[in-house]
Amino acid sequence: MDEIGAPAPRRFSIRPARTEIPKCPSLARELNSRSDAVIERVIAGYDPMVPTITQVPGDAELRRAATRFVRVVTGALESGNPSAFAGRAEVAGYRGGLQGERGGGVLVENTRLAIAVLGEAEDAIASGVVTDDHAMECLLAVIDSAQAAVARGYGLASEGI
Repeated sequence: MDEIGAPAPRRFSIRPARTEIPKCPSLARELNSRSDAVIERVIAGYDPMVPTITQVPGDAELRRAATRFVRVVTGALESGNPSAFAGRAEVAGYRGGLQGERGGGVLVENTRLAIAVLGEAEDAIASGVVTDDHAMECLLAVIDSAQAAVARGYGLASEGI
C-alpha cells in the first residue's frame, strides 16, 4: 500500500456495538407512513438503459425487502438502540450469503433501500414534519448498524458458519 501512496487501512469491525442514540419517534412514524414512497424511489433507481451488477428484484420481492428494511430502521429509531433489530438484517445477509456470489445482491439491495430511506427522511425533515433532535444523524447511525449486520450475516454464511 505504501508503494502506491495509499493510506494504511484502518481497523474496522462489523460486530454489533452496544450504543444508544436519541430516540426519534416522529422520524420513525413518518418513515413508516412513507414505505410506499421508499419502494417507489428504489424502483425509480433502476433503468433498463443502465446496467446493474445484480439482477433487478421483482416487485413483490422488492416490496418485502423494503417493508423489512423500514421496520428495522424505524424500530431502532423508536427504541434508541441502533442494533436492537440488527438480527433481522443479519438474517437477510445470511440468506444472501448462502446463495454464494449470486447472493451478493442483498448487499446492493440494502444499499439502495438505505438511499431511498435517507431521501424520504431528508424530505420529511426539510418539510418540518419531523422535529426530533439529531434525526438525520440518528438515522445514519441506524443505517450503519443495519448495513453492518447485513454484511456480518453475509460473511458468516460465506464462511460456512
